[in-house]
Amino acid sequence: MTRHPSNKIGYLLYCALLGAIIAGVVWAFLKLMGVGIELLWHILPGKLGKTEEKI
Repeated sequence: MTRHPSNKIGYLLYCALLGAIIAGVVWAFLKLMGVGIELLWHILPGKLGKTEEKI
């Protein structure tokens, strides 16, 4: 069984598209986690009346 160049190009395009989709999902997840951490550590304590103690 031989592989045709069109099969290799199609496979390469498929891998590139799948990699781009997965990278976008990972980026969105990490961005959402960063927003959540910002909310928990900075915004929420300020809204609850807690302030940072400075040494």
